Amino acid sequence: MAKVTIRQIAERVGYSMPTVSQVLNGNVDLYKEETVKRILSVARTLDYRPNAAARTMISGRSNYIGILTSSNPDKDSIFPRLMAGIQTELQENDLHMSLTHISDKHLSRSAGLPRVVRELSVDSFIVAYMARIPATLVKLINELRTPAIWINSKHHGDCVYADDYAASRTATQQLLALGHRRIAFVNYCSDVSDGRLHYSVIDRHIGYRSAMEAAGLPPRLIGGTGHLPLSERIAFTRAWLELEDRPTAILAHASTAAIAVAYAAAASGLVIPDDFSIATFHDADADDMALCLATMQSPIAELGKAAVAQTLTKLDKPLQGLSPVVLPYLWQTGESLAPPRHC
Repeated sequence: MAKVTIRQIAERVGYSMPTVSQVLNGNVDLYKEETVKRILSVARTLDYRPNAAARTMISGRSNYIGILTSSNPDKDSIFPRLMAGIQTELQENDLHMSLTHISDKHLSRSAGLPRVVRELSVDSFIVAYMARIPATLVKLINELRTPAIWINSKHHGDCVYADDYAASRTATQQLLALGHRRIAFVNYCSDVSDGRLHYSVIDRHIGYRSAMEAAGLPPRLIGGTGHLPLSERIAFTRAWLELEDRPTAILAHASTAAIAVAYAAAASGLVIPDDFSIATFHDADADDMALCLATMQSPIAELGKAAVAQTLTKLDKPLQGLSPVVLPYLWQTGESLAPPRHC
């Protein structure tokens, strides 16, 4: 069956081809309501389908946004809530997505890159690399003629990320406001001095230290020298929980560390928040966790929406560097905070 054309619709309704084309492309405010209704009604009756290839040739845009991420899961920054935010904003703007995983070995030679990168078949890129970002990738993005925005990654410009420094500082201040003075920062996942890791590893630690030093109190880091296996966390935690000068409050770098602390506390006969308070970071509501902990909730879905919005701005100003878009966390009190019994 032959594809219905704009010319055929124009002949059926008795309007010019430019008028029909404008209405079918969404520019309905230019015409009377009865004109728009008649054109759309005939288009539906004839089962009209837009020719995407022709539209791309005319407009110079494909309406596709490329999502670039690593094939290495340790570097992949595409989380379900982040992807949901991206997809929501794409749909709002009648855009589509092309997801591409790239291996590090292919970054060194252009012939090995996916076609979506080599042939510039998308309007712009959202680059979702979480940690240990290869220098070759940064060079590639800078050399591409296609506009690009980094997501969940901290750069001098053209990026969207969450304000982990402010979130950590605020969470520590919440604990200080309750009267806590022996507050520890717990990190079982990574080395806080490793600048190759996700920026949040460093920013959460620095935010905590900043709040403690501003209060004239000594910071206390537990862990933070590398990855502690899950099988060792309970025993490790019980050891420092049983010290005489154990912290009266904990700020856990991640919810996995917070839950390990909570289980170790229960095994040691300690009750949260009666014996000590605990707060953490998470990308979901506090009540989505096994324990309703005080939580700094990451704006993960909002990052996705903001990244799409930035790519559209970048499309209009491809040669102009855009200032970073930094989104705040949301504080949720939960049920794991109380004033200290003993300071």
